[in-house]
Amino acid sequence: MTRPWYAGLLALTYLCCMGPASAADRAAEAYLAGDLDKAESMLEAEIGKSEARPSRYLLLARIQFKQKDWEATRRTVAALIEKDPENPNALELQGRVLLRLDRFEEALPYLEKTVRETNRSELRIEYAEALIGIGRDTEAVSALKKVIKDKQTWPRAHFLLGKLRLESGIGHWATQQLWIAHRLQYDAKELDYLLAQAFYLEGRATGPLRLAGPFDEVQTGQRTEDHIKIAPAGADRPGFWYVSGADTAIYQVESAIEKADKVSDDMLLLAARCWLAAGDPDRAGQHVTKIRKKSSESLPLQGRIALLNDDLPAFSKLTDKMKGIVSAENIVRQRLEAALAAQVQGQPEEAHRFLKKADELIPGRSDVLRSMVDVLTQLDRSEEAQQKARLLIELHPDSPEARLLAGRHGVREGDDR
Repeated sequence: MTRPWYAGLLALTYLCCMGPASAADRAAEAYLAGDLDKAESMLEAEIGKSEARPSRYLLLARIQFKQKDWEATRRTVAALIEKDPENPNALELQGRVLLRLDRFEEALPYLEKTVRETNRSELRIEYAEALIGIGRDTEAVSALKKVIKDKQTWPRAHFLLGKLRLESGIGHWATQQLWIAHRLQYDAKELDYLLAQAFYLEGRATGPLRLAGPFDEVQTGQRTEDHIKIAPAGADRPGFWYVSGADTAIYQVESAIEKADKVSDDMLLLAARCWLAAGDPDRAGQHVTKIRKKSSESLPLQGRIALLNDDLPAFSKLTDKMKGIVSAENIVRQRLEAALAAQVQGQPEEAHRFLKKADELIPGRSDVLRSMVDVLTQLDRSEEAQQKARLLIELHPDSPEARLLAGRHGVREGDDR
């Protein structure tokens, strides 16, 4: 990043060295006065008319860079490098502008040379970004570690380090660095969502809960700078709410959703998981129903919410939709959970139906057969229970659970009745 005082000093130098009343003088004056458009047009005219000095090109490139006209900057700097191939300011600027054009391979040699010759942390950050752009993450981490040891704080360095660690699945490191960036008020739209992912990866979906209040007419999910409302504290404490701190996934993902121009399905999925962890399947369901594309992640989550709400018909419809999208293993696990829920609700016939569908999907699983034996026994269908027990011991002769359950129904290993 070019320091403003340095660019101003360059302009003053040009005023002193370019001779009286030249177009370049007036361009430098316009630059110092903040009229960048005027300065740019005057310098372009000056360069177009004559064999301009390298200093004119450099000032023009800095003006274009300041205006974020990356292509124009690149062309101007390329012309300057042709005139003065070893100009350090031109080489630095070319690396920086190529980075902003996402031309990482081209930017890297320029930035590498600049970092070797200077010790400016802002350039080391940009060098790390170029490394990230071409997948050399380990070297980027090394470069960024040097930056965060600087006496001056560099929020972007912490942000980039945290993001790299999160992509590597290192939750604690990611959380530490992203939280520092957050506390330093680093302005990045994706920071809240990245923090939410890091906290969730670390197992901090909600964090410790505490009583706060009283609050009047407060909705679950309402946030302040310090906490997010999770749930009412109970009928014996009307008006008081459990709250969780800002250093949790649930707080940060709700913040990300609130700020996002377009809320992604991944954000909604994470929010739903967090609200399930907080014990609020209804609020989790509100997020899941907004997911546009049903996926191998969203459908099982909807299924779990339906089970938590004791809505077995809704769960049954969902599992039918899962075929071809969700793995058979996952569907079977969910149907086992549904069968248990149906038994608890006193619906053994419904439990048996879920288990039959599970067995059709992956035949002969020990956990499914054991549950079927229990349910059939509960339904007084002892002959069918015995048949399933016999099949269980045939398919899983080494399972102690299978032998024990089969033995209760009078079935022994090798019994072929």
